Amino acid sequence: MVDIIVCSVDIQIGAMIKWIAIARAALEAPAAVDVPRGLSNDSLGVVIYQVINYFLAFAGIIAVIFLILAGIRFVGARGSEEEVRAARNSIIAIVAGLIVIGLAWVTVSYVIGSVNPPAKQAPVGKQ
Repeated sequence: MVDIIVCSVDIQIGAMIKWIAIARAALEAPAAVDVPRGLSNDSLGVVIYQVINYFLAFAGIIAVIFLILAGIRFVGARGSEEEVRAARNSIIAIVAGLIVIGLAWVTVSYVIGSVNPPAKQAPVGKQ
């Protein structure tokens, strides 16, 4: 039983390292790719947007770490109904938190894009 738990922990730590690498790569992406429509790279809206995105990415990473720890707690419950229930409730709360983080990102992207509508461009040939 201990071997199974150790193997599970090793697999989950490997998955956590993979997700951290993916999140780090996403955070290091150039700003020009991550700018909502209608914003230039030097506007205050972009700075606010990027700060909020960094915060949401950090919150997502923390939530995934807690999800892994709750999974370990679930596996380590060894049939104890009380511990299984507590771990299951933790997992449900963490998944709900991840959904809230995703909805927050969608909302921020929509609001920033709506507040700063794209600039009107001259028709082609009439510049």
